[in-house]
Amino acid sequence: MSVNETDPKYALRKPDEDVEVNRLNLQHRLICLTQGDRLYTSPVNSQVKSVLDLGCGTGIWAVDFAKLFPSAHVTGMDLTKPKTAAPSNVKFVEGDFEQDWPLGSFDFIYGRMLNVSVGDWPLFLSRCFEHLNPNGWIEFLDIAVPYGAEDSQASKSSSAFLRFGEAMFKGWEVLGRDFQAGSKYVQRLRDLGLQDVTETMLRWPLGPWGDTDEERRVGQLSLQNFKMLLPDFVPVLAHTMSQEEARKLVEDTFQDVEENGVARRYYEPIKVH
Repeated sequence: MSVNETDPKYALRKPDEDVEVNRLNLQHRLICLTQGDRLYTSPVNSQVKSVLDLGCGTGIWAVDFAKLFPSAHVTGMDLTKPKTAAPSNVKFVEGDFEQDWPLGSFDFIYGRMLNVSVGDWPLFLSRCFEHLNPNGWIEFLDIAVPYGAEDSQASKSSSAFLRFGEAMFKGWEVLGRDFQAGSKYVQRLRDLGLQDVTETMLRWPLGPWGDTDEERRVGQLSLQNFKMLLPDFVPVLAHTMSQEEARKLVEDTFQDVEENGVARRYYEPIKVH
């Protein structure tokens, strides 16, 4: 199954499907490694008491955070309740975060890779603000398109990877989803009246290239994650082209990142807010 046909609110596979469980847990390791083996970047400390993980997927972030802060109560919310074993200070809630939340307020609200999971961003962010305790923190991490290449000779005419990124934006736009949401958090959060809004730019190299061993390790994981996702995007692309053209673009993109990812130094931009 790719873009979820039984429940359109799921952008991709449901997080309890075995293939997606493996990918999401790999992505969790990738995100932590990208951030210097950290679960979060906000100035949260041991005084945190209530935490909400939005779109918690397999629940792995919620579980790891709860182990790090055993005195905190962590709630993980997703359309499908995770099956991950969790400590007593974790509660998983089955729910749609685009609807009213049957929840209280929180010291820390966290979400990642939500860009195409939200239809109405101003409403979603205002709901986050409503459920945030005074002096609380909100943190989001997301892909920030367009995709990039350090090789100045790489262009959409020569690179299937760069063409794929542009086609993804158009496909998600037809579906009413903002593939560029990761680049709009700052203004949207400031529009709500939030203070101390910061933005940190990171990147995921596609392949084992980079200036440090850590960045090359990130590149290995990010390439694996990207290739696992690629086939699922055929239905998204097919909203602006034929199924045959969509499959061909995915195949060409797979080959391009495999053969040219290191030489052209392809990467996915990541922003943390």
